[in-house]
Amino acid sequence: MITTINFRIDQDQKEHLQILADEKGVKISVITREIITDYLNSINSISYDPSKTIGEFILPIPPIDSDNL
Repeated sequence: MITTINFRIDQDQKEHLQILADEKGVKISVITREIITDYLNSINSISYDPSKTIGEFILPIPPIDSDNL
């Protein structure tokens, strides 16, 4: 089953994703799905080490700001 999720990122991160997508000739959503899939695959592996970089992407998760929800 395919579903949709929505999330917010800052403008600089979006622009970086757009550059990566343009370089690959795909949409940002394709890059985002790759990042999420790689991350989920890495945490499901036996040798998961959260201190290691996953692929080429480090995406910090900002604190929840209820004023901007």
